[in-house]
Amino acid sequence: MSFTIFNTAALTFPEGFDGPAERKTNKLREGQEWSKKLLTSLLNQAASTLE
Repeated sequence: MSFTIFNTAALTFPEGFDGPAERKTNKLREGQEWSKKLLTSLLNQAASTLE
């Protein structure tokens, strides 16, 4: 599974996210653990600057 977060130019991302400043993508592989708290925080930060 892969997901992309847009509107990310002002955010700092941990290792594992790729892409240009305005969008970041991360590929999750089966069995790989990921942080729901981190993903929620990044999505909230990206959305908070939208008008």
